[in-house]
Amino acid sequence: MTRAETPKQHLTVVELAERWKRRPEWVQQNARSFFGFKIGREWRFDLTDIESYENRRKRVDPMAPTELSAKRQATKERRERGSW
Repeated sequence: MTRAETPKQHLTVVELAERWKRRPEWVQQNARSFFGFKIGREWRFDLTDIESYENRRKRVDPMAPTELSAKRQATKERRERGSW
């Protein structure tokens, strides 16, 4: 296998943003959460780490309530009751 045929091992901010359908600014702001690392001034993401992250996220029940959604629900209920 020549160098041109080897699979790419790292993603850039733009590539990860396209993969996740997010803005590059969002990816860059959250880069540490996805095990990003810097080469010079540019963030890179190891493809195997990203795939592992995606697989972990797929196993989580998307309908399960989260802490954030519980807080939003409580805020909504307070607004409806008028207890601000």
